[in-house]
Amino acid sequence: MGTDDYCRSNQYLADRFYSSIYRELDKDYEMVDKPELDTIRIQIALTKVGQSDVELEVVSKFIPQTKAIKAATELATGKPPFEGEASIEIKVTKAETGKLIAAFVDRRVGGKNLNSELFDSWEDVYNIMDFWAAAMRFKLCRVRGDTGCIPPKE
Repeated sequence: MGTDDYCRSNQYLADRFYSSIYRELDKDYEMVDKPELDTIRIQIALTKVGQSDVELEVVSKFIPQTKAIKAATELATGKPPFEGEASIEIKVTKAETGKLIAAFVDRRVGGKNLNSELFDSWEDVYNIMDFWAAAMRFKLCRVRGDTGCIPPKE
């Protein structure tokens, strides 16, 4: 598999998401690769990812007539057209016992602004993954009862 193929693969998305989560949680936790006493196991499934249609997204930002089409499409589908999206399921358990601590499901749709990398069709998905990693750190911080928890940026 060449570099271009890898960068478009599900494995690349999974690896990138793992790296983002690891970087965030490593700020507060010792990361381990097998169950130990007083550890948690976090299982994550990206259940849906979809890249944006960059060309149509850029055009829609500059042609006023497309706003009505975008609004109608969003009303019908629940998702703005041309934007990337991702869905996730997370399960947190005590590593040594498997006892369920928490479970989450979330779906997010991207929303590029004019300062973003307009020509990367996966940028929305990358931003969503980075948001989820920061949100996971924030939620775990709150569960610990810390007061200096940093909420993720929407």
